Amino acid sequence: MLEVEGLTKWFGGVAVLDDVSFTVGEGEVVGLLGENGAGKTTTLRLLSGALYPTAGRITIGGRDLIKSPLAAKRKVGYLPEQLPLDTGMRVEPYLHYVARLRGLSRRERAEGVRHVLAVCRLDEVADRNIGALSRGLKMRVALAQALVHNPELVLLDEPTAGLDPQQVLNMRELILSLSGHHTILFSSHNLTEVSECCNRVVLLKGGRVAAEDALAALEGRAGETRMLRLRLSQAPEDPCGELSHMPDVILAEPADGAVPGTVMVTVKPVEGVRERLAAEVTGKGWGLCELVEVTESLAEVFQRHAEEREEIPTE
Repeated sequence: MLEVEGLTKWFGGVAVLDDVSFTVGEGEVVGLLGENGAGKTTTLRLLSGALYPTAGRITIGGRDLIKSPLAAKRKVGYLPEQLPLDTGMRVEPYLHYVARLRGLSRRERAEGVRHVLAVCRLDEVADRNIGALSRGLKMRVALAQALVHNPELVLLDEPTAGLDPQQVLNMRELILSLSGHHTILFSSHNLTEVSECCNRVVLLKGGRVAAEDALAALEGRAGETRMLRLRLSQAPEDPCGELSHMPDVILAEPADGAVPGTVMVTVKPVEGVRERLAAEVTGKGWGLCELVEVTESLAEVFQRHAEEREEIPTE
């Protein structure tokens, strides 16, 4: 459905996006992840046609966005971070207005507006002024305008930003309900949020794709190892070197910013590994003060995975 090849965007001599490439298959729900400034919003603006790329190619449903912009844009619904709402209008007339801008016929407009009012659960506020609505309802109206022409690809920029916990849950549920009918790409800086809706994620870092993987693969990586924190009162000169040679230990490294003598140890997820490691350390007289398991989040796994890929030398 969506193919992005070598997408690059410069602003004032600065490359905000640098050679970004990824694909989104038909019917997929993909999360575009990254910290603030990573290039998520710029990517979505380029995919929507709101910005013109410096270099690269964007193909949407077989249509080249640069060569056939109108045909490609007809396939796209876009919910930007800054909600595109006329707060002086009522909900239903506003949606009719957007549908008319989209070039829908009178019959198509009526059907499209009726459909999105139901899907986005806006029937009860159809006659209300948009400016009087809560943030959660405004977000739903903004989503409705992105869906009114029944697009094949839906782009959502931080669709839960500024919502309270219940509204976030409602929006996640709404996105999931759309997944069987549209291809969805939405941005977020929160992997936990994305994991509730997506089966695949793309991580942007410094304007480049740092990693791309299925959530199932990341979750598998989270279970491949366990991480233990050890604090030693009588640590040897090179505790990491000594620990790394012990059974079932994969990696040992100093704990950043921790009390001296604290070491982070990555071990195989085998039964009794903590007890055996404690016995080894105690037997050497290193003064074991603490041995606790540290849970690695999906976000940390993804970040580590990205860093591993960055370290792979290129030919």
